Amino acid sequence: MNKTNTCKAVVFDLGDTLTTHIVDETTREDDVYTEVRSLFLKTGYSIPEVLYRESKIEMWKNWKEQSSRSGEEFSIETFLHHLLHNLGVKPKDIEKFILLITNIIYKCDLSSLVLTPSVEKTLEKLRQMSYLLGIISNTSYSYDHIFEILDRCQIANYFDVVLVSSREKICKPNPKIFQKALHLLQVSAGNTTFVGNDPQVDIEGAKRAGMKTILVVQSEDELTKFRSNNARVVANVEDILRYLKE
Repeated sequence: MNKTNTCKAVVFDLGDTLTTHIVDETTREDDVYTEVRSLFLKTGYSIPEVLYRESKIEMWKNWKEQSSRSGEEFSIETFLHHLLHNLGVKPKDIEKFILLITNIIYKCDLSSLVLTPSVEKTLEKLRQMSYLLGIISNTSYSYDHIFEILDRCQIANYFDVVLVSSREKICKPNPKIFQKALHLLQVSAGNTTFVGNDPQVDIEGAKRAGMKTILVVQSEDELTKFRSNNARVVANVEDILRYLKE
């Protein structure tokens, strides 16, 4: 093995790589809306369900597409400010609603969040093997919420660096966020492996930054498909260990 290319650091995506939800997205959205609707009614706003849902879905889609094109991230608070304004909420109520709705969203997110199989065991092994560890998470949620996820899942102490796109104002696949992780870890791209579940955002983004990559997939069909392209791909986070020795 070429010593100059030995892997010294492993950087992970978070959602659907290290964590997942035991409740589907539609159910989570329904739970959030139930509480948001109650909040509106208690404060004298009669905003139709269809209007709220359609406005939120369309606006979220547009904002995420723009974020992907620009490589810049927005915060959930900024998003909610514009959404509530468009729904006719009075300016004096918007800031109060942002805080309350954000808390509802975060509570529902945490209630169904779990680690994917073998994550804690794998992180422990990586630590024992003296790898530096990091996370780069694309999310509009706050850094504090992401850290609470890591803390509740009891994996926060494994990581030397945690970068959250809403805080950094940039998102994967923008090479700047990968480069910042490398700078903070004080390692070169050639000595770092990025592990993620999105072929474009995670894998192509990390490759453009010069990192080695491992794709985590959810099915045997995906495993076969990507392996046929000579990609480093696994169906379980624990399986990354064999690639790190190459």
